[in-house]
Amino acid sequence: MDLAIGLGGALLGGAIAVGGSISVTTMNLHADREREARDLRRPVYTAYRDAANEFATGMAQRFTCEISDPPIEPCAISRDEVQTLRYNLQRATNAVHIVGTDEAVSAMFDVANAMPPTLVGLTGEPEIGFVDERWFERAIREFDRVTNCETSPDPSGDFC
Repeated sequence: MDLAIGLGGALLGGAIAVGGSISVTTMNLHADREREARDLRRPVYTAYRDAANEFATGMAQRFTCEISDPPIEPCAISRDEVQTLRYNLQRATNAVHIVGTDEAVSAMFDVANAMPPTLVGLTGEPEIGFVDERWFERAIREFDRVTNCETSPDPSGDFC
């Protein structure tokens, strides 16, 4: 009888140890996935923010040149340079669609709505248009908030 109780206790202790080990392994895997996601998103979100700022600045400069009477030439930025900024922003946008969360994609759309479209029509010519600077600044702050919440191992503030 003592042998049976001893074996039963050993089996129960072993089962508890295995269960605890599985639980710790599961928590470690979850933490590893979270860290990998943060590490994957961080450069993508940063590249989007940089490309959005460059496009907004370039577009605003070119728009000012073209709406002036008479138009300002030479302008600080050419239409070809605006086109390059447009392509860079579209590449960064595509990357956010690939690795970004729904919240990041939503914040990105809000930033994009402050600017002329990055996808061009059939002619391929850049559409020069107005950049709503107030909207852009508000939207980029929200994108920064999402970036902080999703890429920092210890997000700051109570806004995440």
